[in-house]
Amino acid sequence: MVDGPGTLTFRPESARLGSGENALTGVVTAKEYQGPHTRIDVKIGSEVLEISLNTQDAAPLALADSVSFIVPPETLWLIRP
Repeated sequence: MVDGPGTLTFRPESARLGSGENALTGVVTAKEYQGPHTRIDVKIGSEVLEISLNTQDAAPLALADSVSFIVPPETLWLIRP
């Protein structure tokens, strides 16, 4: 564990659909097909996060859908001020 201020980030392709401990849940605000992957913008509170999913996994998602995803802890980066 790291103490102090910082910004927690992750690469969009690290996200995986799912629920459970440390899952984030938001609303789909944009969906852009990009061949084998689909970019999904997810609004969580006042923030919009971009995730990139396998197109097959993203296919059922529509604008305004609720979506839950996890980001494996080993893929998180802490950026210090």
